Formats: sequence, C-alpha cells, structure tokens
Amino acid sequence: MEVLVTHLKRKPSGDAARRVSEFSDDVIRIGRGADCHVHLPDPRVPLFHSEIHTQDGASYISQLQTLSDLAVNGKVTRSARLNIGDRLDIGPYELVVTDCPENKELCLTVELTRPFGDDFIGLNQRSVTELTSLGFGKTTWSILATVVTLVVCLGLPLAAALMPAQQDGVATEAGQRSPDTEAAAAEPRLALLLAAWISSADSLWISGGISNAHRYFADNCGVCHQKPFVQVEDAACLQCHEGIQQHADVNKFASASFESFSCQSCHKEHDGLQPIVLDEQAFCSSCHVRLRAMEPETRMLDVGDFGVAHPEFRPTVMTDPTVPTKVRISLADATKLKEMSNLKFPHDKHLRRLSDGGGTEPGGIQHPQKGRIELSCQDCHEPEPGGAGMLPIKMEKNCEACHGLEFDPNAKHRRLPHGKPREAVEQMREFYAMMALQGGLQDPTAPRVVQVRRMPGKTLSPEEMATSRRWAMKKAAEVAEETIGKRACGKCHFVTPPEVGSADGIWHVMPVHLVDRWMPKGRFVHRDHQQEACESCHTARTSKRAEDVMLPSIERCRDCHSGEESTGKVISVCITCHKFHQPHMGPMKASNSGRMTETKSGS
Repeated sequence: MEVLVTHLKRKPSGDAARRVSEFSDDVIRIGRGADCHVHLPDPRVPLFHSEIHTQDGASYISQLQTLSDLAVNGKVTRSARLNIGDRLDIGPYELVVTDCPENKELCLTVELTRPFGDDFIGLNQRSVTELTSLGFGKTTWSILATVVTLVVCLGLPLAAALMPAQQDGVATEAGQRSPDTEAAAAEPRLALLLAAWISSADSLWISGGISNAHRYFADNCGVCHQKPFVQVEDAACLQCHEGIQQHADVNKFASASFESFSCQSCHKEHDGLQPIVLDEQAFCSSCHVRLRAMEPETRMLDVGDFGVAHPEFRPTVMTDPTVPTKVRISLADATKLKEMSNLKFPHDKHLRRLSDGGGTEPGGIQHPQKGRIELSCQDCHEPEPGGAGMLPIKMEKNCEACHGLEFDPNAKHRRLPHGKPREAVEQMREFYAMMALQGGLQDPTAPRVVQVRRMPGKTLSPEEMATSRRWAMKKAAEVAEETIGKRACGKCHFVTPPEVGSADGIWHVMPVHLVDRWMPKGRFVHRDHQQEACESCHTARTSKRAEDVMLPSIERCRDCHSGEESTGKVISVCITCHKFHQPHMGPMKASNSGRMTETKSGS
C-alpha cells in the first residue's frame, strides 16, 4: 500500500508547517513506537495503537489494544472503513483522510490538537535530577565508579584465583559446636563465609554457559584455564582428547596440516548448551572448493555448497569379490555401477504385493507355513541400536523361515549347515549311509538290500555292505546337486559342482563379499528419516539384480536438503554428513599423557 502522511504544526501566526512522509508496506502501523509508520510521540498514545490495511481495494483501520481510544468522525469504534474526509481521533491527535495523487492509495494529515499544558512542562522540568545535586562533580563520581569497578570486577576475582581452595568446613564446624559456644564462634564463621564468597568471585569473569559435553566439570575452571590470563592451551584439551585424529594424511597433503592452529581455534566454549564444533561451511569450502588445484594428487573432487556445488555421490562398491576389490563409482555412471558380491537376490520378487497377482504368476511370495504373504523392507532390514544404519542380514534370522535347508522328507528336523558346503555333503552321506544300513527304505530306485527290512541282529555280507555304501554315496551326490546346486544354496549363491573325477565330491559356494557401507566417509542416520517410506529413496521394489546399488541420487536428497544459505529446506553444511577428524588417521597433535589436574572449584 502506497501511503502519503503530512504532519501539521501550527505557528503562533496561524500558519502551518508541513512535514511529508511516504511509506510503502502491506500494513501501516500507528502509535508511539519509534518503528511505527505514523509516529505519534505523545505519552497518551500507546506504543502500537492501530494499523491500516487494504481489502478488496478499500482501506480499513483496526484498533490493536482494547484500552486505547479510536474515534472515526466522533464515533468510538474498534475498526472502520476509511473514506475521503473521515476524521480520526487518536489520543491528542487528529488524523484526516484526504484526496491522493494517482500514485498513492491513502493520504493522511496528522495534527496535535490537544497538547499538554504548561503545568505538565513545569513538572517535567522540576523532576530532572543532576549529579551535582548529590554533592560531587562528574569527575569525582567517575573516579569512584572506576575504583569500585576495578575492585569488584578485577580485584576480587584475582584474589579468588590466587587464594587456596576453601574447604567445606563451615557447616561441619557449626554442627560440632554446642549452643553455649555459638556466640563465640560467630566471628570465625563469618570470616569463613566471607572467604568462601570471595573465593567464588572469579565467576564474574565467566563469559557464558558451558556446553553440555563439558558441564560435568563446569565449576572447575582450572581444568581448562590452567594459566591466568592465558588462553586455553592444547595441552589442557589433550588431557582428555589425546587420541583425536588428523583430518588427512599430512605426509601426502601438506595443506591438510592444522599444526599451527590451536584446538580452541575451531572449538569455542562458553556459548551455552550449543555444540562447540565449528559448523561454518566456509571453514571446509575454503580448501575443498579448490582442492584439486591445491593438491593435484588427491582423488577427491572439488565441493562447495551442498545445494549447488556438490558432485554426485560416489559409493564404494565391490567390483571383484575374489580378491576382493572396492572402487568408488559415481551414481551417474550407470554402466559401471554394479555391486559384484557373489550373491543372487532379486528384491522385486521378494516385495511383490498380493494385488500384483492375476496373471500367470500369483502375487505376494510363498511362505512354507503361511501361504502367500506380502513382505516389506522392515521384515528383513532392522535398524542397528541408535538408528544410524541397518544390522547385517543373517540367514538364520532373516531368510531361513522361507528358505529352509532341509534335504530329505525322512529327516524333517535335520537342516544343512549354512555356509559350510563340505560339512553339508558329509552330513548327507552320513544320513543316507545310516538309512542304507538300517534298511526298510521306501524308495523304488534304491537297491533291494536297502529296501528290505532287516531282523534285529542280522549282519550284512561284504557284498551287501558295498552295495549299500555305493547307493548312499550316489544318493548323497544326487541330493547335493538338487539342494546345494539348485534349490537351497544355488538359488541365492554362485556355486560350482565338484570337478569331474574328483574323489571328495564337495561343492563350492563362492564367498559373499558385501560392502558394509557404500558411503564409509559419510554420515546418514536412518532414524532421522523415519517419516519417509523406504521406497521414497531406495528402488528396491523394481530391482531385479543383487548388483543394483540402490542409493538415492544427490538430487533426491536436495528435495529436502540444501546448503548453508537455504531458506525453505533443511540446512545441511559439511559436518552434517561428514566428520572432520578421520578415525583411520593418526593423532592430530602430540600429547603429554597424564591425568586431569585437580584444581579447586571456581578457580
């Protein structure tokens, strides 16, 4: 709203002096407050009296305080529509709505019509008190104030820092005295109380509250401030933090050395409960935005603001599980981005909905006892304690309910050991050898000596024992091919059969090598994103191969996160996702091992 305000001041001659002000704002405030558009500097006007706003092309005035007075054309009201010629009475002021030029929406004239009388002006002048009326001049009062300030703010705290620690003996001594000796002990007790008060006077020097991490020794200033009038030294920090790691290998990258910086250069205390970790983006981007120019040998990419100057994520994936070999590959390089883990796992088949059925293949997934069911991500992926990452998938806990390792209907309670193919083959040989020796097996493919039930105590001839043994070995080999090679192991793992002519007949299962963390130097807490569905970031429902790296792209993260200057998204600076001190690096500074120095409370 474009507003023109004209302040009128009457002269003794009857003429009026004019002061014109122009404003452009959605709401025009009227009152005694200095930030009001129409400033009415009279104590009879509230700080914020009323405001003018537009609606449907018209101007309206609304009263802000119930005890203030507003009259439009002599009628007291709380709000009214303004028309040309309307007279507004606000305290001792009269405001008149006048015609406006074409570029203005509202024009007002403001005049003080009921000023204070001479009695008030005289009372105000008589109420002023000057320093000379107290018996001293300005110089004397200045010197006295300086002395008091030095004694209270410098002398007492300095005495407190230098005097020995006071023992908490006041209450103890008082408790040991009898009522007859109370009067005699009053003077020493007062002296002890005065000394205790002086000893705590250095609290006047405390510049602010202690962070939450250091609050357990917040009253013991000497733990950090070990030398008077000297900034906290690194040695004081390293008494507790002696293992803090480097930011990078300074032998390879000289610019990564922070040897010339003290701990307190980055970690500022006495800012209250706020973290003392430096989180300004410029601290990191001052080097990393031109890192490749500073350190040509680095494999890292230049990075600046997360919202506009951060490269695509480069997860660490397993490219050769036989060695094994890990390589960082950009999410943008779809042709190379494959996790070769020696594992077969189609997420899409495990996450089919029951409603997907209706064609040649039914929906859901077949459970041995429950029939067709639906699985969700949470059925297999369980958050680790703290909610940052996910616990590893275990066969016995997450898979065996559907993918059992039974190998024979006659041995329903026997299961093959997971991940041990040699033991699995030996177990099958042992089982079928036992069945052959017992006899009575209802298997038309077995030799007669194995099918016939035997009388207790009857022994087999050497020929019968050899026949039974050959059948047991053959049967174990057939079942191993069906279970290890196809139904059980071969369904999820890459397996190789025994070599032709091999005497041991042992199958080989390729070892699984999964990367624990695709982003090992990044920090992502699943708990902080639990309001989001898994599928909003991970394309598991359409993933057909275990090689798929189902990480969200940086653009997906930017839907919610942006850089330090963000106004409509979550502000994400460098340390939001990255640690400065790298756990695999050596100590950042040499330390003198030792226990924390015990100093007096309040020193």
